[in-house]
Amino acid sequence: MPTFIPMTPFESALAAGQQSGDAAAVLAALPAADLVVPSGAPVGEEFEGFVPVLFDREGVTMLAVFTHVSRIGELADLAPYALTLSGADLLARVPAGSGVVLNPGQSVGMELLPDAVAQARRTLQG
Repeated sequence: MPTFIPMTPFESALAAGQQSGDAAAVLAALPAADLVVPSGAPVGEEFEGFVPVLFDREGVTMLAVFTHVSRIGELADLAPYALTLSGADLLARVPAGSGVVLNPGQSVGMELLPDAVAQARRTLQG
């Protein structure tokens, strides 16, 4: 796998957090991050037509999310469209009971299981 070169401040935080094991620092940086969510169809202003890439992780639905459009790679064949939104917007929209996979298939990434998504959402709500 090629060497991961961060392209955004959040990618730098993600790489550092993965190396140090400091997931809390990554979660703290997530709300302000610009994230890319691939879709199998064009996405309208109210998210109509949105067809996300989903993974099953032992019965848990996980949403594929990328830190930069260039990270989508091979999934672009399945999902040629993409939606860019902030980490805060993403957390607000992930359905209860679902998780997030940051950069699936990349050497630098992270899984947020449903409990972590819910906790991050509660933190944002104050």
